[in-house]
Amino acid sequence: MVDVSFAKAGRSSPPSPGPCARLVLLEESGEHGKLLRVLPTGRLSFSVGLGPRKGLDAETVRRAAGKAVTYARAALGKGSLRLSGDTARAVLSDRRLVAAFVEGAILASYSFVKYKTSSDGASGGGNGNGKDQVFLKTVHLPVPSSPEIVTAKAVAEGTNWAREIQNEPANVATPTMLSLVAAREAKVLGLSYKAYSRQELEKIGFGAMLAVAKGSAEEPKLIVLEYVPKSGIAKRKVAIVGKGVCFDSGGISIKPAKAMDEMKFDKNGGVAALAIVRLAALLKLPMHIVAIVPAVENMPSGTATRPGDIVKSYSGKTIEILNTDAEGRLILSDALAFACKDHKPDVVIDLATLTGACVVALGDVAAGLFSNDEALAKDLYRAGLESGERLWELPLGWPDYAEGIKSDVADISNASWTRDEDAILAAEFLRTAVSGGARWAHLDIAGMDAAPKGGAYLSAGASGFGVRLLARYLSGKD
Repeated sequence: MVDVSFAKAGRSSPPSPGPCARLVLLEESGEHGKLLRVLPTGRLSFSVGLGPRKGLDAETVRRAAGKAVTYARAALGKGSLRLSGDTARAVLSDRRLVAAFVEGAILASYSFVKYKTSSDGASGGGNGNGKDQVFLKTVHLPVPSSPEIVTAKAVAEGTNWAREIQNEPANVATPTMLSLVAAREAKVLGLSYKAYSRQELEKIGFGAMLAVAKGSAEEPKLIVLEYVPKSGIAKRKVAIVGKGVCFDSGGISIKPAKAMDEMKFDKNGGVAALAIVRLAALLKLPMHIVAIVPAVENMPSGTATRPGDIVKSYSGKTIEILNTDAEGRLILSDALAFACKDHKPDVVIDLATLTGACVVALGDVAAGLFSNDEALAKDLYRAGLESGERLWELPLGWPDYAEGIKSDVADISNASWTRDEDAILAAEFLRTAVSGGARWAHLDIAGMDAAPKGGAYLSAGASGFGVRLLARYLSGKD
């Protein structure tokens, strides 16, 4: 990942250690974030247009930073990029916009190249170390650092930490691997950690989660990673429940072959939940935060759960499984009930690549937001706008929709073959597992968890969606 440096007191720019680009952000003309021109001189010089000053926001600056870094990275190799020019200084006089630039630059510098090999056949050696890969080393900003910028840097780096794990293939990123990652972070950062085995899950009654895991030889894990402020004073307790399906074949209700490789991303909500707890520890947030990640594989086999099977969930409700490819809501229902009953949080938020229906509704522009609390929904919506990870609220709790998860033979069913509004039905299903008066929000991040073609500041692959959003939400709460 690229490093970001800042001006020292009394100096606007440090001596250049090597190749350097001069970047000028133009506001006088041009489309937001569009590369206007490349002016090769003694040192590479190019411009990125910000459009008119009026209406300039953090996301525009974030995207401009991404475009600048992406271009400079390809043109400079292992050089450095210096931001300069009067317009840039004027823009960067706003700490909020500086923070956005830092985020965009760091996010744009990431690529998943762990399994790339160099031209001589040697291993690429991990994130950014491939000998034949091109990586920008430094971005220098002509302004001093600040607490806002330090936080932005940590959040962007934390997002990239999540993306690196999310991009791992399913033969590497198994439920056991995720539990080992959590154990490592717990040891390094002084966090509490527990991973429940299959036998322990059977004992405590995680029937819905185990139904999903039945078809796979991989051991399921319920991962609990917990951060408590060193001061012992926590302003509130927040549980982040993340869907951790390390690979989703659909089970007996098997998916089409096309794009099934992308089902390695079905763990992205769970990885984001771990990243948020890790980030809370690094930023020393004054909140008690616990990540709960049900990690499984959903595979077809002679032992797999069949459509029509009935299981008993941790909440005590019986579930008729009509579609084994609606597995995310099954594992989340157990995890949400566990979060509410055993951890008693003030707020519980789940992150899940849950439904294709949400992608149909919102595309790759926003994630679906469902909540039983109006104030929580508003806070998350606002955090989405500020972080660039946008949300849009959809209905929850209407009796018309609750009818869609009724079963003739069990308390509820996990799917409906006669209803089209599956994103809402899935949220209704999850709502039945929330108890104890917890303020709850469900974020359906399908369509936002990965960017197959990349974007202004995200390379193709996992996006780390939810890390920046919830970091903004948590840091904004008193």
